[in-house]
Amino acid sequence: MCSQASGERCLSNSSGMSAPAARRVVTACSRYTAFQNTIAATTRFNPPAAQALAEAAVSLGHAWCEDINAPGATGTYAATLNVRNGARVTTNDAYLEPARDRLDLQIVGSALVEAVEFDGPRAVAVRGRVGGAPVRWEAGEVLLCAGAIHSPAILLHSGIGRADALRALGITPKVDLPDGLDRAPPDRRPIGGNARPPGGLAST
Repeated sequence: MCSQASGERCLSNSSGMSAPAARRVVTACSRYTAFQNTIAATTRFNPPAAQALAEAAVSLGHAWCEDINAPGATGTYAATLNVRNGARVTTNDAYLEPARDRLDLQIVGSALVEAVEFDGPRAVAVRGRVGGAPVRWEAGEVLLCAGAIHSPAILLHSGIGRADALRALGITPKVDLPDGLDRAPPDRRPIGGNARPPGGLAST
């Protein structure tokens, strides 16, 4: 493992980052060396700075992670970003807009999904509100695609999670998950770095 000083030189020399800034990054990295925390380095916005951050982290003993989305993955990695012409491509941009004219698709705006309803182990309906009014949609198949923040929230409202925590919130447990919904271990702390070139984001 390299010393903190060598990690600072690596980061400063590779990216042009000032010495004090490099020291702050390397200090933050070394603080969590024992836990192999996730250190996100994007290669989309500014490859030299991202590469320098990744090299500095690896030089301090953080393992390189080829696929951060794999189960149990941890370490230093390059973040996967959906970017077109310098702007993030949202789920709406990628999937809904191209299919908006399909006759077998109905898009409901201003809808708030509250919970998924189950018949035994099978999801059979979605409960929510549209414009403040309660609604319920039955379906032969339910796909929950509300993102990393809202999907767990909807599952909790649906009774899927730690039974004791659900009961404390007045929710009847349907499925008890003692470890919760994919909670990160308490000894992992993500450190990320995105750098913007002076002229703005380049098209990708």
